[in-house]
Amino acid sequence: MYAEAIEAGRRRDYRRAADLFARIAGATDEFPLALLYLGRSCHALGEHGKAIRALSAFVRRRPGSAAGRLYLGRAYLAVGDLEAPIRELTAAAGFRPDLAPAPGLLGLACLRARRFDEALAAFAEARRLAPDDPRLEVGYLNTAIVSAVRCFHRGRLVDAARLFSEVLDRRGSSMLPHVYLARIFRELGKD
Repeated sequence: MYAEAIEAGRRRDYRRAADLFARIAGATDEFPLALLYLGRSCHALGEHGKAIRALSAFVRRRPGSAAGRLYLGRAYLAVGDLEAPIRELTAAAGFRPDLAPAPGLLGLACLRARRFDEALAAFAEARRLAPDDPRLEVGYLNTAIVSAVRCFHRGRLVDAARLFSEVLDRRGSSMLPHVYLARIFRELGKD
């Protein structure tokens, strides 16, 4: 049954996979990964509450599992929780520093929680781990713009200029950094 459930997941028949993994997890502790795969299948089906329950049970059994923490954080993020995904994704990144999706999702979670400096650092780490992933680049640049605007309004003009310049180096067609940089240079007396 376990092999059949794995195969159903590979075929993206998540309903069948979820049903089989639920039966396995309810019948035996012999396959602890069944809870992880059950959570992933439920997440794919949009059943985030079930995914969180299965993944939480898996993490209780294997608290050091980076994959368990990653998928639990992703499920919490899907239901709009602000703090739980940050906790789980930080743990996942700590257990597996080379796991690029963890800091990428952590950046998104921090961004949603309006923790912009943490989001920028997480996206920077994710970009370092997966430099060719365009989603991470977009996440980083969008967060850099938000952080730069915040720096500007807090009077940290040099920091704002550095971030806006970085955005322009990577995405030169963006108008907002040009406008802010013009204001920053005028404020600094560099007309």
